[in-house]
Amino acid sequence: MQTATVRLVRPITPCSRIDAATSHKTYRPLVIGCIRLLRSAARSGEWLVPVVPTGWLWPRAWAAASRSRPAHGPCQTDGRHGGDAANPPARSATQRLCLGLLCGADLRPLSEDQPALQLQHCDADIYGWSLLYQPQRLGGPGGGLAAVDPNPDVPELPAFYESPLELYDRLDFLDRRGIPARPLALVTRPEDFVMTDPQLPGHLPYHRNRFIPEGRFRPPADLSRLAGA
Repeated sequence: MQTATVRLVRPITPCSRIDAATSHKTYRPLVIGCIRLLRSAARSGEWLVPVVPTGWLWPRAWAAASRSRPAHGPCQTDGRHGGDAANPPARSATQRLCLGLLCGADLRPLSEDQPALQLQHCDADIYGWSLLYQPQRLGGPGGGLAAVDPNPDVPELPAFYESPLELYDRLDFLDRRGIPARPLALVTRPEDFVMTDPQLPGHLPYHRNRFIPEGRFRPPADLSRLAGA
């Protein structure tokens, strides 16, 4: 587990009901690992994550990563997920990487089935906070699947909250109903940016974010050393 530094980037003119919020805020969430969200080829509907069927939303990829690397060494990758913002790897449009954050179930006593992770520090820009949960329609805590709702306004992104207080309210709502949930940080990815020609003579081309064109973003974080990436 690591404390990441994430910067929330909002439009200069907020389009949500959180009109008083500033366009940039910095947070230091506790990161457990990287979560890969999957969606059908139709590119619509909810995003899914295969999880260990224990009710504490531990992605299967984390368990696999813990078995494939030394106990005290850096996270290993299989070569498919490496790269950086300048040379992004080929990714399916139906996949999305998020940062999985600490949730209540992680505070349970350690068991033999709970892998020990050695993570690296991460600095990233985020759009907001998403919520991974296990509704009964997916089989509940023992079903082996968890979901993030689709975004009604931006089809290429999962649903997310711009305020951590909104996220907390939703987590509390689900917890009181016995529905397992884990908060996520929705980070920027290389495929979110396009190369744009400069509007002024003498200026260099730059990468523009497709979802918040007026936002000032840093290069996407390299998540390849996080478990699950």
